[in-house]
Amino acid sequence: MPDVELIPIRAPPFLNEKATVTRSETEMKNMNNALLELQHGQLIDVIIGKTLPFGTLVSEPSGIAGLLSGEKKFDEGSRFQVRVADVDATNQRFSAILP
Repeated sequence: MPDVELIPIRAPPFLNEKATVTRSETEMKNMNNALLELQHGQLIDVIIGKTLPFGTLVSEPSGIAGLLSGEKKFDEGSRFQVRVADVDATNQRFSAILP
């Protein structure tokens, strides 16, 4: 197995407040590629995280965090299909709306 530099990152807060996840450089590149493929208006599957007063934290299957706009309550851990409203490549996140 080739030497891989592990990069420690914080897990999204809705997964576990104290969790720390370590991802390899390859996993980070895959996540960045997935982020670059997200486009405005695209339908994607997400996993529901924590509901906040201004929206719901979600996670795309490759691990990219996002915010689903609106005040609707969802069951944490459930899966939904949402429409991408905006992509923030600099901060590695996206915003979404219900289709």
